[in-house]
Amino acid sequence: MKNIFKKLFADFDAKSSKTFSPSLSKKLMYLKAALFLVIGIFGFLYCWLTNFNLIFFAMLVITIWAWCRLYYFIFYVITHYIDGKYKFSGIMDFLYYLFKKK
Repeated sequence: MKNIFKKLFADFDAKSSKTFSPSLSKKLMYLKAALFLVIGIFGFLYCWLTNFNLIFFAMLVITIWAWCRLYYFIFYVITHYIDGKYKFSGIMDFLYYLFKKK
C-alpha cells in the first residue's frame, strides 16, 4: 500500500504548494476515477441488496444509464457537435449557458 502512494505522489513537492506536475495530475485523475468506481459499486450493491426485486433493479440500471447519457450530452455532444467554441466546467455552467442563449 505504501508503494502505491509513493508512486502516486513521487512528483509532489510538499514545500511548494504551487507544484502540480502533469504526471501527478494524471495519477490523481486515475485515483479519482477508481474511487468513483468503488463508490458506485458499493452504492449499487447496497441499493440492490436492501431492495432486491427485478423491477427496482431494472429501474436503477435505467436511471444510471439515463444520467450517464445526460452527462455525455452536456459535456461531449454540445462541445463537439453543437457549439465547439464553448467549454463547460460543470453542470451549473451548462445551465447558465442553456438559459443565457434563449
